[in-house]
Amino acid sequence: YRQVLLPMLSPQSAAEYSADVAWRHYRLGMLDWARMVFSVFFKDASPQAFAKRTDNPNVGLVYRDLQASLDFVVRVDKCLAEFERELSTRHDRALGSRFRSRSSDALRPSGCR
Repeated sequence: YRQVLLPMLSPQSAAEYSADVAWRHYRLGMLDWARMVFSVFFKDASPQAFAKRTDNPNVGLVYRDLQASLDFVVRVDKCLAEFERELSTRHDRALGSRFRSRSSDALRPSGCR
């Protein structure tokens, strides 16, 4: 996808659209799709519901094949874990910088502030 997209972008945009950014966008898309799948299609998920859809080519694989659905859940879990790490890292950095500035101010003699 990225290799096809890059030549269509301006040189600056192409330089900024790194593989990491592309994978982040993929994970966001996966999580957005999962939101819809979990809220709409999985509410009636059962062996019987999967069996009814098994031979219907107009129904996505995750809606008609139990193993595909389980693999999808694993993939979504990995995407969520990646965003949790990203948010945790950002949060830790923000707290760390606030703590450092407050603690260093507290350690300075009052005449140095």
